[in-house]
Amino acid sequence: MLQAANATLSEKASGTADIEGPSAIHVVKNAQIPPSCYQSFLKKRRDIAGFVLCPFDQRYIYNRINSLTDQNVFGNDTSALRKQVMAAANAVFGAVLEFLTGSNKTHAHLLGRYDIDEQYVAVLLDCFLLHADWHTCSFFKNITKSDNRFSHHPKDTYISAGKNSYSLIRVLVNALIVNSIGSRSAWNVPDREQCEDLNKHQKVQN
Repeated sequence: MLQAANATLSEKASGTADIEGPSAIHVVKNAQIPPSCYQSFLKKRRDIAGFVLCPFDQRYIYNRINSLTDQNVFGNDTSALRKQVMAAANAVFGAVLEFLTGSNKTHAHLLGRYDIDEQYVAVLLDCFLLHADWHTCSFFKNITKSDNRFSHHPKDTYISAGKNSYSLIRVLVNALIVNSIGSRSAWNVPDREQCEDLNKHQKVQN
């Protein structure tokens, strides 16, 4: 998977003049894992394969941002960060294709057919980082529609554990996923019956 990630990253970087970020992944095996969600999987099973993309080597160094309340971290320009996100996305894309196709002809076909949407990445970075509050971003307001849990709340990535509580970042990420994989909003299908009714003439797996 790492070889496929490296190959995809190099190919996309060489084929696109706008990508000036990393063109290769330096692989460090059997090293301590930096803080990442991968650790949650390894706590359950130590043999789960995976890798962590990080901007450092053996020593944990991460000076980019401590919290969303930090000021002037990026200024008004996220172009350098956008290139890094594009590079990481292309690497993950190549690794996923390798896992799904086994690097056969389908792998090459899909690799040439799809590209990471840089404009979409730019919109997300702008909304997440440059807007004072997430509800002031027009794109976020559009995908969350009239969800009153989203409106007028400050930026918050806290994951609540309470049964009757909600996490703003979960609401937002859920809306982003629905927006990315379909054309309907995240909130207009409230129950299973309506979902099945809408999809009764489609070959859709629930």
